[in-house]
Parts: sequence; structure tokens; C-alpha cells
Amino acid sequence: MITRQVSDQLTLSSSQLFGNTIDEFLSSFHFNNAFEININNEVYIDFELDRKADTKKVCPILRMASVEDAVDIVEIYENVYDDYPYKEMLDVDEVKKMILNDAIKWIMFLDRKGVSIGCFTFVLDLETKRGYIRGLMIKREFQGHFDAVKATMASFYVMWTTYKDRIYIWHAEARTAHAKSQYVAVISSLKPIGFFPNKDIFNNKIESDLFMITYDQRAINGKRSKTVPKIIPQVESSFSYATLRHNLGGFERVDPKIALKDSEIRKARKKMVRKIEKDNFGYETIKFLIEGSESYFKFLHTPMVHNFEKTEYKVDSLEELYVFIEEFKRCALDLDIRYYECFVSAYEPEHQKLFFDAGLVPRGYVPSWFYNSNISSFEDFIIFNSYSEGIDNNMRLVSDAKSLLFYLGYELKD
Repeated sequence: MITRQVSDQLTLSSSQLFGNTIDEFLSSFHFNNAFEININNEVYIDFELDRKADTKKVCPILRMASVEDAVDIVEIYENVYDDYPYKEMLDVDEVKKMILNDAIKWIMFLDRKGVSIGCFTFVLDLETKRGYIRGLMIKREFQGHFDAVKATMASFYVMWTTYKDRIYIWHAEARTAHAKSQYVAVISSLKPIGFFPNKDIFNNKIESDLFMITYDQRAINGKRSKTVPKIIPQVESSFSYATLRHNLGGFERVDPKIALKDSEIRKARKKMVRKIEKDNFGYETIKFLIEGSESYFKFLHTPMVHNFEKTEYKVDSLEELYVFIEEFKRCALDLDIRYYECFVSAYEPEHQKLFFDAGLVPRGYVPSWFYNSNISSFEDFIIFNSYSEGIDNNMRLVSDAKSLLFYLGYELKD
């Protein structure tokens, strides 16, 4: 396999980085010669950053993973974490299945001798036009020798160029136990837009996460819904932060007075059923249904970290939603859940009000989160979540994260 070296000796200045969009990030890479990227071959992108960090570190070679890399990938995860909670990443056969899945792109990091030193994962959803970034890993013995910042930026350059007109939004979750992953994201245009308090467990310690996001500028300017958001007063601080970042324009402040019908609530409770599907690694997809209708409320239960996430729903009435949320909370109590969440439409203030009244708090306004294929535009959503136990006030945060949490009303230690 031939290594492709891009040898323009490009230097990126700080003024070219820290943008808000994918377009701004990509425009900072001005190579002298245009080139086609074949991520199935090995690629070495040579560039420098004018920063105070150790510039003697080198960027590893990048290559897309093949099934033969599955053993190396498992070894990388086992090397980096003493007890990684998501056990599917430690199963060679399961990793092979992921590599063969067209929706999952795995980039391997290699040294000059071709030895695997790390990996990075990108999950594509072409239907929603979103990409999820996860699992930046470099083996412990190579940390400090290879430049994780440049490796990440080179990976972003490759993936964002390759999927430029198919993926409009890239998002990730950054740990708050240290600021390194946040910095790598922020320098590459991924900015914190939401807060997930106590969502995760790493090395047997509860941690909060930041929801990071970046956009193709078309998702904000041009393809974002022209409908004016209608938000309850409790969402305004989250919206203020988001519009400071993305200049979203106006919104309508709505404080709905909801009068639910007791008879409809009783009817929905009577017709509601719960279904659970469990996979080989302990994950449970829990779904509430209303018999005789198309209404549903479903979410992913991750027992190893005691949370509910990836919640979505469809209802015909506010009474149905009320009953679903009621059951959602009851289920969380029964299963000893520390954290649960739901993304709620920015155009449905009554729904927002029901979640807030049930104890879920808005902790992020996400512009253009959902692609509505019926009208070919992106719609805004709001992160509502709830958590138990106290938050670690010793979080390590970059300035953008501190700004977000300030808008959300958190008092942080200096």
C-alpha cells in the first residue's frame, strides 16, 4: 500500500482556526496543489500549527480500517482504558461487523513503520445528514510522541472533504474530566452547544459531557427552517448562547397554559404498553406504545452507565405525551437511572412545557438538528435532560465550555 504524502508544509495560524463552521475549517487548509483523497490508501497530511505546544510531535499516517484491523482496534481500546464500559468495542467479531458497515468509517493511525498506534470513528447517517464522531484513541506508549491534535484535524479534513455534500452536521461528546478533547474539537470548529450532566462513567467515575457540534454553513444559512421558533421562557438562555454563536435571528416567547383532560389521560394510560428489546451487549431499546394508534415514545437504555438517551417520540395529543413522560420517569426510577434526556422541537412550546414541568431542564438549543425531508430543511431542537447526584465542580473546561455553562446558570470554580 503506497503512502500518499501531501508535502506543502502548510502552516495554520491561530487566526485561521477556531471557526464556527466546517467551511471555515476547510478553508484554512490551502494546499498549493489540489489533490484527490483516497481514504482507502494511506494518507499523510503534512502541516504545522503555530502554537506553544511541542511541535516536535508528528502526525501519524491515516488509513481506513479493514476487517484485518479489528484485533488491533480492540487492543487499542484495552490499552487506553482499564475498564471500558461499552463492551461491544472489546469484541473482535462485533468490531469486524462495524467495519463492514457502510455507515461506520474507522480511521487507523499508523507510525512510519506501519504499526497501528490509534484509531478514530465516524458514524454516518445520510438520511438525517448528520455524522457522529467518537472514539479518538492513541495507545498510551505512543502518547506524547504523536500529535493527537494534528491527527484529529487531519482526520476531520479527510472526512469532511469526502462527505462535503452528504453530511451537513458533525457532532460529538467531549469529556469534562480534562480539556484536551474539548480543545481539539474547538480548534477544528466543533463548539459546545449543550450540557449532559453526569451522563457517563469512565474509570468507574461519574462524568459530565459536553455536546459539541459543527455545521456546513448551508445548514444554518439557507437550509434552516424559516419558521420562527416558539420557546418557553426557560429555554431563552440556551437560545441566547446558540444565537451568539450562529446568529439565528428572532424567536417567539410562549408560556402556554396547558389544560389536560383527565379522561384522555386515563384512556392513554389504559392503552399504553411497554416493549423491551435487548441485544447481546446489554443495551435495551425501550418503547412505549398506545394501542390502536401510531403514537410511540422510545429510547436507549445503557445499563453499564445507568442512562437513557437517543429518545424520540410521536404523539397525537398532549395527554399522550404527558403519559409517556410520566412512564419515562417511572422507568428511570425503577431502573436506577442517573441521567435521561430528550431532544424536543423548538416549534412545540406545549411539549417543552410538559417536559419542563416533569423536571427535565433545557440545557442546550441545537440549531438545524433535525432534517425534515418533507420540506427539505433543517429544524431546531432543544436538549431537555435530568440527572441525579451532584456535579463535579472540578471540571476541566475550555473557555467556550465555560461560556455555555455560564449561560445555563452554572457557577464554576476558577
